[in-house]
Amino acid sequence: MIYVASPYTHDDPVVVDARYIATKKYVARLFKEKVWVFSPIIHCHSLALEFNFPTDASYWKEYNLHMLVRADALHVLELNDWKKSEGVYNEIFFWNALKHEAIVTLAHPTSRNKRLYQADALLALMTVYETPPEAT
Repeated sequence: MIYVASPYTHDDPVVVDARYIATKKYVARLFKEKVWVFSPIIHCHSLALEFNFPTDASYWKEYNLHMLVRADALHVLELNDWKKSEGVYNEIFFWNALKHEAIVTLAHPTSRNKRLYQADALLALMTVYETPPEAT
């Protein structure tokens, strides 16, 4: 199973919704190709809205990492500000801690363009933390 990481949290609900829709389209495209993926954004977005769950990365971190352990691959969607996303950072950081020589696929949400990166190299591109979190 491929775990799809994508930025979500934002002050503007229009941006949150746009990120959800872009992720949904990416997941739908993979499903049509019979590529099985899990996306916490797709799985939890409507739950968060309907039942007033928090939408910040820290609330969902334990759940996301619980699912990431079961994944065979990690795709990160290149949506706006993905390099600043605390949630995406946590997912890549944990993936790197889980897998020896962890490879991450950086995927464009609307095209078939994909690039492979070592997880630690991708973390170096991100601007979320001055000091990285500890793997839990």
